[in-house]
Amino acid sequence: MLQRLFTLRWLRMVLAAILFALACFALGRWQYSRHEARSARADLIEAHYTAAPRPLADVLGEAPLTAGDEWRVVEATGIFRPPAILVKNRTNEGESGTEVLGVLDVAGGPSVLIDLGFAARRSVTAETPLPPLPSGEVTVTGWVRGYEED
Repeated sequence: MLQRLFTLRWLRMVLAAILFALACFALGRWQYSRHEARSARADLIEAHYTAAPRPLADVLGEAPLTAGDEWRVVEATGIFRPPAILVKNRTNEGESGTEVLGVLDVAGGPSVLIDLGFAARRSVTAETPLPPLPSGEVTVTGWVRGYEED
């Protein structure tokens, strides 16, 4: 009986089972590390959502935006630079349309791109133009986000 366990066929099956177990263990550790990264990101976003707004200049200094500053609530005062920027062929909750952006010239600070909202394709036609940008000095409160990557 013991002789059968040491045949080439049985040794291959035992080796395959060991390799499969090692692969499952490694993939499980990888999946758990992904879970921890997503959980840490969700905790960071939740902490930033409930925080009081900070001045834009405090978050966007000379250094580039860090992952720890993303989704931070900021407040900026400035004047919108017309015209609005339309980013076509975007989707929002499964519906295609146009993303409306505006450039806010912040007094004593950088110009920032403000997402003014989403217009569904059926609501943006030549007959129904988008509303104009606010005129004069405005104060905007929102979340800081980095640029999109492909």
